[in-house]
Amino acid sequence: MPRLSTTNLASSNFNTFRHQAFSIGYPENWQVGGASREGVSIYPQGGSSGGALSYGIMVSGFQPKIKSNELDDALRELTTDIQNANPTMRLANSPQAFTLNGRPARRLDWLGASAVRQNGQNLSERVRLAAFPGKSRIIYYVVFVAPDPDFQPLWPTFEKMLNSMRVP
Repeated sequence: MPRLSTTNLASSNFNTFRHQAFSIGYPENWQVGGASREGVSIYPQGGSSGGALSYGIMVSGFQPKIKSNELDDALRELTTDIQNANPTMRLANSPQAFTLNGRPARRLDWLGASAVRQNGQNLSERVRLAAFPGKSRIIYYVVFVAPDPDFQPLWPTFEKMLNSMRVP
């Protein structure tokens, strides 16, 4: 996939996507894909190809197999599942605690190879996971994806999307 210019990539005007389990704001010039029980992808034009998300976010949830009510235990389970599915990605930091709309939350980053190429080489990709508890032991998570050089310019948009997320 070609690298996208981050200039005007994300409109400052937001629409709201309403799922049965959550709602989230997103730039009006981005599109929603894969809206199902399993998850939703939201990305700019050219940000996804052949099921590979290179720019954008994915929102989903899971119920931990472990019977703990601790967010950190659920995050460890989710992190293991993600690492097993993507063995070439490496953790870039330890989980960081924060509060999202009054709920305890955690975030952490991975680095891996992007599907985005520049000068014949795959760029490094940053994947940031934010997870927080919902009702009935459901853990919601949002995954932010962009080539590493483009991640920081997109973070204000990603963060606005994350802060707009509402769950019952």
